Amino acid sequence: EKLNPEISHNYFRKSGFFEAIRNLKSKKPITLAKEYNKSGNSKYGQKDYYGAIADYTKAIELDPDYEKAYRNRGVAKAFNGDTNGACADFGFASSLGFEDKTINQWVRENCN
Repeated sequence: EKLNPEISHNYFRKSGFFEAIRNLKSKKPITLAKEYNKSGNSKYGQKDYYGAIADYTKAIELDPDYEKAYRNRGVAKAFNGDTNGACADFGFASSLGFEDKTINQWVRENCN
C-alpha cells in the first residue's frame, strides 16, 4: 500500500512536527546549549548520569565557553566515578571564571 503524501503532510503539520523543526533550526547555539544543559540537569536529578553527561557535552559543543555546562558535567562525572574527567571539567570551568567553594574543596581533595 502506498503512502498518500497529502495525508502524511497533513499529519505532520497537525502534529506540530514542521513547526518544531523550524523552531529548532531558528534557535541560536547558545539558546540550544542552555536547553541541553537544562535537560542534563533533569537527567542528573533522575540519577541518569550517562544521559546527563551526554546532554552537557552537547551543550559544550554548541557553546564551548559555557562554564556551567563544564561544571555540571564535572559533577555528573564525579558521581559516575570518572574522577579524572571531573577534574578536567572543573579545571576548565574554573579557567572560564566559574568558582564554587564546594567544588574547589573537592578538587583539592581529589585532583592532582
